[in-house]
Order: sequence, then structure tokens, then C-alpha cells
Amino acid sequence: MRSILVEKPGNPGALTLAEVPDPQPTSGFELVRVTRAGVNFRDLHMRENGYLEPVEYPFTPGCEVVGVAADGRRVAALVPSGAYAEKVLAPKDLTWDIPDDVSDEQACALTLQGQSAYHMLFTTLDLQRGETVLVPAAAGGLGSLAVQLAKAEGIRVIALEAGESRQQLARTLGADAVVDSSTVDELDKRITEAAGGRVDAALAVAGSPALSPTLKALTPRGRMAVFGCASGKYDALLLDPLVAESKTIRGFWLRTLFADPDYPFHLMDSMEALCGFVRSGQLQPLIGPVHDLSTAIWAHLAVDEGRTCQPAGKIMLDPTRPDPSSPGVTYETRPATPPFSIGWGGL
Repeated sequence: MRSILVEKPGNPGALTLAEVPDPQPTSGFELVRVTRAGVNFRDLHMRENGYLEPVEYPFTPGCEVVGVAADGRRVAALVPSGAYAEKVLAPKDLTWDIPDDVSDEQACALTLQGQSAYHMLFTTLDLQRGETVLVPAAAGGLGSLAVQLAKAEGIRVIALEAGESRQQLARTLGADAVVDSSTVDELDKRITEAAGGRVDAALAVAGSPALSPTLKALTPRGRMAVFGCASGKYDALLLDPLVAESKTIRGFWLRTLFADPDYPFHLMDSMEALCGFVRSGQLQPLIGPVHDLSTAIWAHLAVDEGRTCQPAGKIMLDPTRPDPSSPGVTYETRPATPPFSIGWGGL
């Protein structure tokens, strides 16, 4: 038997712990005993059935895991759902061995956010040494990795961040300049001033108020990779700079690489590259607190509030029995249910 998180009967979006039989391996899958499950904005959106693809209930959240395969290998994997569990079935083509000198926490940060940052920078935008890229939420999970990866490849980085602590962290990570994103007033002008001209490429969050000024700050024939699933209305102000200067906007969703016949090689190569950056010290994932399954509600709150609070690093779940003495790991000790209502039913 294994513990998993599922939505409460008759109350989609509210999660509760349940005991279910172990999954049975099938062709193309292998059983992984989970030691870390990543917590992402995707999980919050899926809990509310507001993600890029519809959710069929019942379901268990979570798409990235680190753990131990049946043959004893340490692995990281992407799964469609179900990562918030003690054991999962992981697609073999989306499961990668982890080097001994890359920790579970580091590997977890690389599996979804690291892969996304890598492929937006180097596959979608095809950034080259000497170019300039704009990175939003540069102190966040994906943004912090994007800043470091770009700098490791000789790319100039202009960071967008709100709040002094987050801005200072972006500088510490290597950003060449940091622009205050707490207001969009004249944001395009402030970006170009900080960059010493318009930027070659940019990452942008779908639905963000910074998307339009980011587009204006692009050089003619500049490129933009739009990611995430934040809701937002269409901005008519995008039309003129998009058409008049032949700029390119490309959406990005990591899953689209799965549809490529060669996707196992794309993601395998990028995972090896990411681990190489970590091993060389060029990439240092920001590691946050670890929760057990019963306090997943706090993990979701921390992810949701991370846009405005001081960054906490990659937030994870540990479905094993937590060991508070583990070196370099901070375990949360909050109660399973918070002393207030957050609108989705608690655990």
C-alpha cells in the first residue's frame, strides 16, 4: 500500500490523504519510490481545473519526482500526474539517472523548471553568446535557473523583479542589470535604459501585465518565449509592435517536446547538461523547505505567495518519513491544516 493525495469526494480542488494499492509496472513504465516531489504553479492550476488541459477527477497532483527505481538507481522523472505519492509509475523515456554528486533537492529543481528554462533559452529562443535576454521573476524557481544558465553560456541578462530582497538575489545570481517590475509604468523604457538598448530576446509569462512592455523592449526581429498559464485578456497594444517590426512570439510548453519523435533524446541531453552545470558549480538551484504529504496545503500556499514574498527556493514534498537531521534540508513542521480558510477546502 502507498499514501497519495487525492481530491475530496464531491469537493474537487480540496485534497485529502488516502491509502491505495501500489501501482503495477506496465510496458514503458517503471516503479519509482518517491523521495522528493516538486510543487509547482501547474499543480495549483490543475487543482482548480484551470490548467492548459482539462483535469478529470479524481486525480493526484504533481508532475515531477525524484526517487529510487526498483533496481536501486537514483532517478528523476516527469509524470502526467500523481507525483504526490510514496510510489509512482514513471514513463521510462521521461526518467533520467541522477549523478551521485547531484542531490535529490537539486535534481527536483531541474526536472520541470530546469528543463523548461533550458529549452526556452536554447531551443525556443536559440540564444547565442553575446546576446541579451530579459528574464521575468528572476528570483523565482524557473527565473533563477534561467539567469544562471544564460550567464553560463555568455549571454547578457536583464532581470525583472519586484521587492528589494528579490532584486538583490537576482544580482547575486549574476544578472547584469535588474529592473523593478512592481509597476509597469514606462517599463519598456526602463528595460531599454538598463540594457543600453533594446533586448534581443525575452521570456514572458502569459497573462502578465509586463508582457506588452516586454514586447516593446525587443529589438526588431527580436524573439519572445511566452510560458505559463496565468489568465489575462488580449492586449490590442501588442499588434503594432508585433507586426510593424516583424517580431516573433513563440509559446512554450515543455510537454510539446514529448510529441517530437526524438523527444527522449532532447530531454535526456538537456538533463545531462543541467546536471553538468550543477556539478561544475555554474548552476546552483535555490532550495526551499520540504513538506510531508500531510502539509501539502502549506506548500501550495508558499508557491502561491512566492510571487510577492521573499523567495524560499524550490518547494518540495517528502512522502517518506522525514528525517529532520538530514544535512542541507529544512523540513516544515506546520500542522496539516492552517488556522484559516483559503477557499479550497484544506486537506
